[in-house]
Amino acid sequence: MLRYIKKIFYVIPKTPMKVQLEITNACNLACPMCPRTTLKTGEAHMDYDLYLRILNKLKGVQRIYLTGWGEPLVYPQIFNAIKEAKKRGHFVSITTNGIILSEEIQKKLIKTGIDQVVFSVDSITDYSGDGHRNSSSLKNIIDFTKRAKESGNPDISLQACNQKNRENDLFDVINFAARNRIRNVEILRLDTRFLSNLARPNFKEEESALKKAFKLGRILGVEVNSIQNSIGSGLRGFLFRRFKRQFHGLNTLMQKPCLKVQDYLYINVKGQGTPCCMLPHFNIGDLGSEDLQAVWHSKKFQDFRKKEWKKICGKCDIMNLKQK
Repeated sequence: MLRYIKKIFYVIPKTPMKVQLEITNACNLACPMCPRTTLKTGEAHMDYDLYLRILNKLKGVQRIYLTGWGEPLVYPQIFNAIKEAKKRGHFVSITTNGIILSEEIQKKLIKTGIDQVVFSVDSITDYSGDGHRNSSSLKNIIDFTKRAKESGNPDISLQACNQKNRENDLFDVINFAARNRIRNVEILRLDTRFLSNLARPNFKEEESALKKAFKLGRILGVEVNSIQNSIGSGLRGFLFRRFKRQFHGLNTLMQKPCLKVQDYLYINVKGQGTPCCMLPHFNIGDLGSEDLQAVWHSKKFQDFRKKEWKKICGKCDIMNLKQK
C-alpha cells in the first residue's frame, strides 16, 4: 500500500520499479490502430550484446517487460533474453499477438520460466474494427493457456482496445477469458492523436462500457482492469473505484505527468531511455554507455517531470480519467 501512496503523491523512487525493453520493433501484423508507422519506429532488433549490457545495469528493477513497438516472439534471441532476465531475479513479461505461438514455441516459452504472457485480443468473432487482426491466434492462446495451467507458469492475461460501437467485442473477450480460466483482462483507451481515422467511444459511452465490462467480469470471475474505471482486486480495487475521480483529480491538481512515468522507464531498440513508449525518440540517456541511475535521474528526465511534459505529451489522455 505504501508504494501506491508514493505513486499517488508522485514520489520518485531511487530506481524505476518497471522497465520496458524494446527488444524488437519488427512486427508480423499491421493493425489499424497501431501508430508504429507514424511514430517512425522502423523495423529492427536490439543487438543482443547491447541487451545483455543493459540487463546488467538494471539491478533493483522489479519488473521487466520485453515488449515494444513490435512482436517479441520474432526476436531471434527471445528465449535466451527471457532466461537471462530471470537469472537476475526479475519478473519478466511479454505482450504478444500470439500468431506464431506454435506448439514448439509454447513449450520453449514455458521452459524459460517467464512470469507473465499478455495476449492482445480485440475481438473473438468480428475483425472488421480497428483492433488486432489475429483471429488465427485464438487456438494458440487456448492451447498455451492449458499448458501454462499444467506447468504452473506463466500467468496469462488478455488486453483489449475499447473501440467505438464495439462494446460487445469487450464482452466477448471477457467471456473468452472466463471459458479458458484466464483471470485478468485489461481494457485500453485508444490513442487517436496519430491516426485521425480511428474512432473511440466518447466519455459517456466509455464509462458505460467499462462499468458493464467490470460487472460481467465480476459475475464470471474475471478481473477486468482499466485505468479509467478499476485497477486491482479486493480493497485496492474498491478504493480505486470509489475514489478514482479524486485520484485522477489529485494528479491534475499537482500538475504532474501521468502516473505511468513515476516508476517506469522505456528503453528503445537502440538502448536509449525515454519516459514513455509513446515517446520513442525523446532520448533522456543512453543505457548502452550510461548507468541506470544516470539516466533515471538525468536533468532531461527531471525537467520532463517538472514541466516539459506539458508540451511534449500534448493531448495524450490514455492514462487520464477525462478525455481531451
